[in-house]
Amino acid sequence: MLSPSKILLTVAIIAGVVLATRFLRRRNDAKVGRGRAEPPPADDTLSLEACPVCGDYVDGAAPACARADCPRA
Repeated sequence: MLSPSKILLTVAIIAGVVLATRFLRRRNDAKVGRGRAEPPPADDTLSLEACPVCGDYVDGAAPACARADCPRA
């Protein structure tokens, strides 16, 4: 039969496991550095466009290439 002492002991064990898990997870996050919020990375992407003549993808702000029929000239 379940006595009040058995119920309290079971609740205390469950609470101890939960608290120990939280403590260990926080300690591990602090060691790894996941606890700190990092700024988002800068947007260093290029906008590439397909050349209508040769089909190569080039930067939209790139100067003309050495081809005689380059449309960027």
